[in-house]
Amino acid sequence: MGKMLLGLLGLFFVEIWVLIKVGAAIGAVTTLVLMVVAAVLGAQLVRSQGIMALLKLQPRLQAGEVSPTELLQGIWLPVAGFLFIFPGFISDLLALVLLQPLVRKALTAWVLSRGVRLFSNLSAGRSPRSATPPPFERVEPDQRAAPSDRNARGGTTIEGEFERKDQE
Repeated sequence: MGKMLLGLLGLFFVEIWVLIKVGAAIGAVTTLVLMVVAAVLGAQLVRSQGIMALLKLQPRLQAGEVSPTELLQGIWLPVAGFLFIFPGFISDLLALVLLQPLVRKALTAWVLSRGVRLFSNLSAGRSPRSATPPPFERVEPDQRAAPSDRNARGGTTIEGEFERKDQE
């Protein structure tokens, strides 16, 4: 999350710099008009592509045949919409690139590959950035400690009461 915030902050400063340079070259009013036109046209592009994607995906959703890849590809359209609304020309160019189906497929494949790696690390007990598994202590069945000994070794004891609601 921190990298994303830092990236957005960096994009903001680069956008301001580009806006100043473009404004100096073509004038402030023309720059503002171009920004508004780009935001409106970009919003229309995202809207039309979003509607097309929903119409294409709706029969598959009703049949229950949608893959996670297809759903993740649909996430890129709101990201492109955000980039169009973000003031500046670089974000508009990034949004236009993001509206290309091949780019969305490539980004989806990249995110899924990173996600699979992240979740496999987490399920194996490793931190997301760790490459080596944590050391495990092997305990033989006859050497199991009593509950009081487990707590002394640093285990966690959770006490509580429960009541079954499904049986009367």
